[in-house]
Parts: sequence; C-alpha cells; structure tokens
Amino acid sequence: MLPSNIQSTEAIRTGTQDPFTWTHVQSGPAPNAIIVSAVHGTSSTDHVVSVTYGGIPMVRQVRQTDTAGEPGAAELWFLGAGIPSGNQTVSADLATATTDDIHFVSTTMSNAGVNTVVHATATNTQNQNEANPSVTPAKGGNVAVGFAANYYGGGSPGTALQTLLHNHDLGAFASSVQRETSLTSSINQALAWTQTADDEAVVGMTVKDATIEPIIIMPKISRSAATYWSSWCPVAAGIKSLRLRPLMDLAYVQDASLSVPFIIAASYDGTTTAFELSYTWSGGSVNRDGSHAFPFKQVSIDQAVTHWRCACSPPSVLSMGIEATMSLV
Repeated sequence: MLPSNIQSTEAIRTGTQDPFTWTHVQSGPAPNAIIVSAVHGTSSTDHVVSVTYGGIPMVRQVRQTDTAGEPGAAELWFLGAGIPSGNQTVSADLATATTDDIHFVSTTMSNAGVNTVVHATATNTQNQNEANPSVTPAKGGNVAVGFAANYYGGGSPGTALQTLLHNHDLGAFASSVQRETSLTSSINQALAWTQTADDEAVVGMTVKDATIEPIIIMPKISRSAATYWSSWCPVAAGIKSLRLRPLMDLAYVQDASLSVPFIIAASYDGTTTAFELSYTWSGGSVNRDGSHAFPFKQVSIDQAVTHWRCACSPPSVLSMGIEATMSLV
C-alpha cells in the first residue's frame, strides 16, 4: 500500500546562498517517503553535494545533464525511512557559492496506518536537443508511482495520467517536476513534456512500498523457562531488514513491566546458522487480561542471508508468538 497523502513545497535559490535551506510544509502522520528534486540551468556543473531533511541525510538517486546549447541539469534525492513528522527544514549543501539559480521541490508521501519503509528505483534519459521529451520509470511489475524532473527549453508538462507538482521559469529555460497520478498501478507510465526541439535533461524514479505483508512466523505458545524456535523462513531477494513484534495472551492481570528475550538467527543456506542477534522486548506495564499486538521493532540484516528464524522464551504468565514483516531497505 503506497501512502497517498502527498504534499509538495518548492523553493527557488537565487544569489549565492550556501547551504540553501527552506521549510517543507507537512501535516498529518509522519512521512513514509521524501523526494527532493534540484534543477538548474546556466551550467551543467554538479552543484549539490548533499541534502538533508530534518537533519537526516538523503541519498541522490539519479542526475542527468545537458551539455550542449544551453547547459543545465536535473537530479532527484530520496529518503524512505525514519522521517520526522511536521514542518521540517530541508538543507542543500552546495559545492560552491554558485550564482546559478536552482529550482528545488520537496515532496512527502504519508498515510495513517502505513507502517513501512519505502523503496526507490531510479532511471533516466537524456537527449540534449529533443522535441517532446519523456521518461518512463521502470516498476518491475510492482505497484509504484513515478516521479520526474526536467530541465528543458520551455513548453508544457503533459497532462494524461500525470500530476504537475511545480514548475518554474528560469529565464531562457524552465524546470518542471511531476508525478504519476495513479498510486495503485504496476504498469510503467511515461512522464512527458510538450515542446519543440530544444535543450533538456530529464530524470525519473519510482517509489514503491518495500514491505512484504505481515506473516505469523511463530504461533502463540506457552512454555516457561524454555527457548522455542520457529521454523526457518526464506528471505526474499533484496531483503535488508526485518520488523518484528510479539503477539501475547496474558494468563492473568499483570501489573509489572514485561521483558521478553527473543533471538534472531540468520543463515546462508537454511541449515547453518551464520549469526545470531539477541533482543529484549520491553512491553511496559500491562494491566489487563487479553490479547495484545505490540509495536514493531526493526532489525537490520547486514549480510546476504537466505533464511532466518527466531526464538523466544515466554514467561509463565503469558503465551507468546511473533509476527514479522520484511523490508527491502
């Protein structure tokens, strides 16, 4: 499920300010993704060294230049996890105090109940003197939404199946940022502009939900003073993290805080344990009987494992299971 609350802010850098900062306006739940575009003309110099959102570093996904005629460049930056909510400062550190004007656009995606990271895949095309330029970000068969930014000689963004976020007249050239309108399609969608043959540098990327649906990997069991292992679970290609949470049934009223140890084991072949990671989950005070599904905790995987499993040692006052989701990033 892709987050559908999309909020965009543009900022125009003129003069020689370095770093250049602006406030991205965001309301509602914490964003699941933030995309920042930077487009400039006058030169094709790589001006943007780094970008942070709320002090958190972003990663540049793609950059393209136009080096013929009227030079320019376009690029996209991305962050897909651990993003703070509310209005945040976006800061772009530049290589020099260049006088090139730069059009920045920051776009957040958020939704209540979407407890996931988001993954980006970049693609780009560049023809330095082209009519009606376009880019088609590849989705790989996944539900995803395409974003694109274009440095171009002038003209108008296409309207079919795409939504304009912001555009800006930079003088003899222009900047435009747009996204695919649909948030539920797995079909590759071209993002296009209408113009006569002129300078252009266009970049595109897709943003998709990176989380596999939750699975119960350990049914609830009551086993005091014993460690119970789940079965080995295969790891899908590209998985980089697990998100786990205990599922508990209390046997009686429990006023004290509960601390439950559980172990993550990862394997290269499904039979040999490569390493184990021990975690203690502290659920805080629980003061009533019943079933509880507590918040997820994220566990990073730094190695290319093929299988994983987990273990827990439930106290005598409860039965316990574990639910998990897997994430690409």
